Amino acid sequence: MSGAAMVLCANSPNSLLSSEHSANPYRERNMAEDGIATTPALEPRQVSRRVLLRMMAAAAGAPVLAGLGGDRVLAADPEIAVADPKYKRFYTGIDGIHANDPNWVKLTRPRLTWPAEGEPVPELTVTLDSSLPDQLDAWRKWAADAQKIGLKYNVVQVSQTRWLEVTLAHLHGDVETHWGQLRPERIDPADYIVSRGHGLDRRNFGEWVNTTYDALAEAQVRESDPARRLQKVHEAARVLADDMYINQFGWGPAIIDVYNSQDWEGVVQTLGFGIASFDAYHTFLKLKPKTGKRKVVVGMTQLLDTTNLIAANGNMRMIGRMIYDRLAYYDAALRVIPWAAESWQRVDERSWDLTLRPGMKFHDGKPVTVHDLQFTFDFMRKFDRGLFWTENRFLEDTAIKDEANGILHLRFKEPYGEFETSFLQLNVVLPKHIWENMMQEQGVGDDPRRLRIDKPIGSGPFKFGRYRKDTELQLIANKEHFAAPNIDEVWAVATPTVDGLLGRLQSQEIDFIEARATLRPSQAKQLAGCPPPTPSSSRAARGTIPLCRRSRNSISTSRARSCGRPAIAGRRMAASSIRRRATSASAPASPPSASRVMPGAA
Repeated sequence: MSGAAMVLCANSPNSLLSSEHSANPYRERNMAEDGIATTPALEPRQVSRRVLLRMMAAAAGAPVLAGLGGDRVLAADPEIAVADPKYKRFYTGIDGIHANDPNWVKLTRPRLTWPAEGEPVPELTVTLDSSLPDQLDAWRKWAADAQKIGLKYNVVQVSQTRWLEVTLAHLHGDVETHWGQLRPERIDPADYIVSRGHGLDRRNFGEWVNTTYDALAEAQVRESDPARRLQKVHEAARVLADDMYINQFGWGPAIIDVYNSQDWEGVVQTLGFGIASFDAYHTFLKLKPKTGKRKVVVGMTQLLDTTNLIAANGNMRMIGRMIYDRLAYYDAALRVIPWAAESWQRVDERSWDLTLRPGMKFHDGKPVTVHDLQFTFDFMRKFDRGLFWTENRFLEDTAIKDEANGILHLRFKEPYGEFETSFLQLNVVLPKHIWENMMQEQGVGDDPRRLRIDKPIGSGPFKFGRYRKDTELQLIANKEHFAAPNIDEVWAVATPTVDGLLGRLQSQEIDFIEARATLRPSQAKQLAGCPPPTPSSSRAARGTIPLCRRSRNSISTSRARSCGRPAIAGRRMAASSIRRRATSASAPASPPSASRVMPGAA
């Protein structure tokens, strides 16, 4: 290291980086002043958006990043040095990021030299997505409280596109804030332990590095024994809490589900997801009409970002898994249950035998076979470097062990602890007869994200029906599915605002508002004839996650009350981003509480 080790930001210690440059501690701190967050153009960067999204999609260790097209090493800014060789290439050897991005260098250099002992903490910049007014309300309150003890936050609002751009490039300022959105494949503790705190992960937006933590985060992924893995998860959580790097805020009853209880019964409260989530679609399997209705209409603020599951970064990630069967799923209590995989047997620390559920058919009538399952894994390992790659990169090879009984042998590169709680939750079964030659036929090279999938065909409980982009989507019940829905079809319809969705619910145009369209209590009160929500045991796991000092807030609740039509079901927010409760292999990673909230850097 050149010079003394300095912290990367006020309270986000990264002792790996140092600088010989003596910067003005009050200069280059404010992104608005320096034109980073408020002007439309950044200095040219040397990495494509696709590569950047790939890095965001996976735990980007140095060997992983080498496969992302970032092999060409540029000369890093000589004023930035890295102490530990393990992290050197990550910070100085990848095209267009970190020390090879002049914008990052411009923002990082002063963070390595300020504030000196006895000097006041400079103004801290927070960049927010202007489409999320709740975050602005929260930060106004937090900034006002901080000012009472002499700290000043500069809260900058930018468009959603701009916010995504500066956040992915780590140019967001001193505190990074985002929503924590729970998905089934995110219930495993590794999603959080690795993605938000590991020193070689691009989703560690505060660039916090603690080598003890990193060793534990890496070890828990490789630990196939659930009890020993849980111990490592808890040890890592304690390190995270002791360093007070991340602050989780959760609250209720701001997360409220609404539905038409006059016409429908049988809703299922899924822990962390509520009653109307397409990520946890148990309600839409069990729902029964009180009248002659066989079609349920669900309102959303947005529909599909794509119809190609591999390219999905939005709602297709959840709706796509209603069309393509997952290998395993979670029940309403977040216990792992078999889905397309009927069973699985651990052979040793690196190997599993996976048995496909017999009798399944794709939506075009072709049978689902073990060859389809093997093809899916081989295809993903060869071509995908995005969503599925986060887990499939650990897979070494596959072999059909028993064709007649549908048994596929899976061998991993090393001991692997996320098999049930992440690997099986993330992966689906693709029809080989459709996908086998598609890349060549469409001329997309080696990039499956470019594939045009006009009508997705899977084996899931719903078939892809009529679709008008940005307007409506029909999902037709697959009555031959092993978990066949009681209803005949689901229509997802788009309305840009939550207020608009409420109006359509009141006029009986829609029956549910999908869980991602968050209602405020004041909006829920607009529903004619409905009393305010009252306490309930239902819990949600979404909230604002500022990467700064960690604390815990109190938890409040709201309860479903049937009041004719519509009914309101409130879902409690866990103060930590995900309060995991599934199998022993995915037990909670809840760090101990910190006693105070202090400013941090991200």
